[in-house]
Amino acid sequence: MSLPTVPKTNSRDEAVNLILTSIAMEEVALSHILNAEGEKIQYALGTLENKPSNPATVEDVLKVNASVQGTLEASGKNQAVLAEKMKAALNASTMQGPTGPQGPKGDPSIEMNAIDEETYTLLPIDVQRDPGILWIIYPQNINLVV
Repeated sequence: MSLPTVPKTNSRDEAVNLILTSIAMEEVALSHILNAEGEKIQYALGTLENKPSNPATVEDVLKVNASVQGTLEASGKNQAVLAEKMKAALNASTMQGPTGPQGPKGDPSIEMNAIDEETYTLLPIDVQRDPGILWIIYPQNINLVV
């Protein structure tokens, strides 16, 4: 299953769709977990094609039952969280307020440069302090696409 690509900028509708998609993907994952739990029970009871070599004891069946019960309880809690998340996403306001006034224009003579920390420290002090340059400094381990 391929994951949806996330757009760089999201409209409100796109954001709601991404949330609903994530909920659906969690539901699919949960269904696989519950199916595996069902197969675990079938295996312990010997009702699958590839039966265990030794039949399960009552103690084994009780252990499997307890394990499955724990998974089902966790699944129920997850379902409640997902239901609330979906309700919140579907009830999200679609109203958008008016666009605000245009902000002031920046000084067109100021140059903006993005640079990593290490490269910035190698620049001469007068270049670092040049009032005509706005430096955007980011950690070296981040790949910034400008």
